[in-house]
Amino acid sequence: SGQGRLRLRSDPLRTGGVALRNHRHQSLSGASLIEAVWIVRKAADGETRSGRSIARGSVQRHGTGGNLDNWHGMIKSDSRCARAFITLTVAVAVLFVVAAQVLADDTQAELVPEMNVFVKLSDTTRLFFLANLTRNLSEDTTDGAVGVHLDMTVKPIFRRKFREADWERDRYLWVRIGYQYSGNLVGEEGASNENRGIVEATGRAPLPFEVWLYNRIHVDLRFIDGDYSQRYREKVGIERVLSVGGVTAVPYTEAEFFYDTRFYAWNRQVYQAGAEVELTEHWRIEPYYARQNDQRSSPAHINRIGLILKTYW
Repeated sequence: SGQGRLRLRSDPLRTGGVALRNHRHQSLSGASLIEAVWIVRKAADGETRSGRSIARGSVQRHGTGGNLDNWHGMIKSDSRCARAFITLTVAVAVLFVVAAQVLADDTQAELVPEMNVFVKLSDTTRLFFLANLTRNLSEDTTDGAVGVHLDMTVKPIFRRKFREADWERDRYLWVRIGYQYSGNLVGEEGASNENRGIVEATGRAPLPFEVWLYNRIHVDLRFIDGDYSQRYREKVGIERVLSVGGVTAVPYTEAEFFYDTRFYAWNRQVYQAGAEVELTEHWRIEPYYARQNDQRSSPAHINRIGLILKTYW
């Protein structure tokens, strides 16, 4: 058996703060325990919330060489790495939700169902069609978006965990150009419509323990009610392809930052955690949670729950 303890502490800022007071991992005979104690504080009125999150799971022992051997054995086991990665992803999402409830008053909630269709044209090109609905639960409104895109890829990564229907995660670099239209579906007074051209490039790099780092640079060429502007977006995330019980899944966590030429400022940040799960050779599903902060919009904060259905042909 072995155990370790790590203490992280951050003093709250004037606008509030989040502190992870304790994190403990303990490996006992036949079981693994992960425990975290968190505190969220809002400085304006002194409001404080705290709690403890615990995750337990059974594991198989690998050798008797002491704490270091046990730790190496856990890392090498795909099933245990899978549980740890998924636990981390869920913990990040839960922390976002708790912090959002305490630190933000100007907040709305959204549900976003989405459909993605990918059609392979060749080994290096494909079409991508998008359609989604955004249901604003706070204001009882519904917006929608549709889009068509062309994806082009270069150098492949030779990995076999994912089926050949999708080469998105089997390339070091790929680019996308496209067009999207979005607007209010019921024509409400004051609602805006947007025509958007899209150019983006995505790169990927391997990290230890079969984790992948990805970085996307994205440019929106926007016509909002006829007024032209540009928006630059930088996304960074990590993910890991897992095979658990015969099911292939990709849990991930990411952050995206937006620069808007209407304000000449980096005004928006989106933090997202989710998992893409393979259903069949041609179908996947991706539930996620996203937290959006925008210093130039009202509401300034959005909690978004999304569900994407993907099909590959």
